Amino acid sequence: MQLTTLTLKLDPESISVFNPLLGGGVSVCAPSGISVKAYICSHLGIDSDYFENRIQTLFLNGSPVDDPETAVLKKGSVLALSGAMPGLAGATLRRGGFYGRLRGEISYDRDTACETTGECFIRVKLFNLLIKELGPLFLEKGIQVDSGTVSELFKNRRRRFLDGCRAAELDGKPIEPERLCEMELPKGEMFLQIFM
Repeated sequence: MQLTTLTLKLDPESISVFNPLLGGGVSVCAPSGISVKAYICSHLGIDSDYFENRIQTLFLNGSPVDDPETAVLKKGSVLALSGAMPGLAGATLRRGGFYGRLRGEISYDRDTACETTGECFIRVKLFNLLIKELGPLFLEKGIQVDSGTVSELFKNRRRRFLDGCRAAELDGKPIEPERLCEMELPKGEMFLQIFM
């Protein structure tokens, strides 16, 4: 079954309309069996200095990741990325941090049973400053998201969306942005891609 596709062209200042999607988690395509670091740096093209200095906290399937070179992605993986978090909790959860040994039982342990060929869908969640810094990259590459969630977003942030939306296409055909705020999008998952 083919997914509904929605392509938008937005003013850069309006991209924050989609922050709730990025914080709640979106599905993206990734090579199966790739390490977290290789996915972020090689696959997404994010500079390794940025990775080391800005992405301070990583969770894979709910567990903190200390070694992103051995933590691997597979179908259904949930990857959460965050900048530095404040306080003792932030210090404890930070990868490679001094207090990391306090969470030994909850830290990610490498999963050896993993398909290493082809592509898979994973769920990515971005937090704090990374929503603004990395969000546009994920949105430009394209995300898979529930159409009902997108419809709600348009209704709840209508004015801001309309002020910044320069063009829209639904399944390859131009559509007025105003119409997107009024209509019910086809039910189910959809592919959303946003350019600035």
